[in-house]
Amino acid sequence: PLIAQYKDRAQAFQADLTIETAVSHLFNYASSSFGPVQIIIVNHGVWPPVDEPVVEMSLEQWKSTIDINLTSSFIVCREYLKGLQRASNDIKDYASILFIGSSSGKFGEAGHADYSASKSALMYGLTLTLKNEIVKIAPKGRVNCVAPGWVKTPMVADALDDPDVVYRAMATYA
Repeated sequence: PLIAQYKDRAQAFQADLTIETAVSHLFNYASSSFGPVQIIIVNHGVWPPVDEPVVEMSLEQWKSTIDINLTSSFIVCREYLKGLQRASNDIKDYASILFIGSSSGKFGEAGHADYSASKSALMYGLTLTLKNEIVKIAPKGRVNCVAPGWVKTPMVADALDDPDVVYRAMATYA
């Protein structure tokens, strides 16, 4: 709908964001249509649907969630900043990175330490570091993060149908 409505100004692309070359190709392709990328919204991630307390969580699950939610965000931002270095001042004046964090990154979530840790690192360590670094490339550049609570998306729809999950999620809010 939005892509069709704004086809002269917006495009949607798909890539495996955990693969550096795929992200590089993604930015090259996007730039070839409209010029340097000015704004990115980093809104991807995975929330494993099965509750796994730390004592039972496999290292494979931990690494996979961190790679998808955090490492790929680093790769996307690094590639964006590389392109921004080559951009004109007009593009740099409106440079912006917006991360989508999670209330889980602030309050934690039992059974999902992997997700909570990845979102916390994104919201605090990466966001705060990049806000100091982007201005060296684009003096007016901005880096922000919003951290909504649970949002009924296909990824969590089944979990939100369980009243116990909803209760536990709401109980973590301050």
